[in-house]
Formats: sequence, structure tokens, C-alpha cells
Amino acid sequence: MIEFYPPVSTGEWVQVSGAAFTILVGLILLLAPGMFLRISGQAGESVERSAKIVLRSHLSGLCLGLGVAVLLLQQPLLYLALGISWGFLALSQIISIIVDRDFSISGFILLIAKSSIAAVLILSVLGYFD
Repeated sequence: MIEFYPPVSTGEWVQVSGAAFTILVGLILLLAPGMFLRISGQAGESVERSAKIVLRSHLSGLCLGLGVAVLLLQQPLLYLALGISWGFLALSQIISIIVDRDFSISGFILLIAKSSIAAVLILSVLGYFD
């Protein structure tokens, strides 16, 4: 049986917070994709409908599923997988900035946020916060 035990160390708090944040992002993408589009600077009549469909169907499901699985199972390798996933989100943000030539402030803020979450999750699994 799966038992949820509360985090006791700083590293465990960081890991649980990362999983909870991933779930929060998934909920925002599912329930309010327009808000995410405005934050990322992609809001527009022509893009908004198809982008909302993609955000709701693909990204929210992945964020919610991965976040809930990691939070319920609470295994170090799953937290590492979550950190690596956030790292690849940051890498895709870099590629998007370069290829699309979108050098906006919101793009760089999202890049910093994704990179920070990835680094904190990976470093916590490696024992830097214990």
C-alpha cells in the first residue's frame, strides 16, 4: 500500500514543493490556459484557440500526471526525473528563443524559472539541501 509520509528534511521539502508546483502548473494549464498564454506573451485571436487546445490536452495532462505520480510515490529517482523534465523544458525554451527569435522579457523570465526549478530539484536529489 502507498503511504504518504510528510517531508522532514530541507531536501524533502524542496522535492515535495517542486512536485506540488508542477501540479499547480498543470492545473493552471488545464483550467486557465488563456492566463498562461498572456503571461508568456502569446495571447492573440488567431493563436489562442488552438494553443488552448494544446495546453489543455497535452501539457496539463503531463504536468498533472507526473506531479501526482511523483508526489504519491516519493522516490528519489522520480524527483530526479521531474528535475530532468524541468531541465528539458528549459532547454526547449532556449531553442524556442533562438529559433523563433523571440527575445522578450517574458521568455527570459520563463527560462530562468524553468532552469531554477530544474536545478533545485536535481540538486536536492543529489543531497545538496540535506
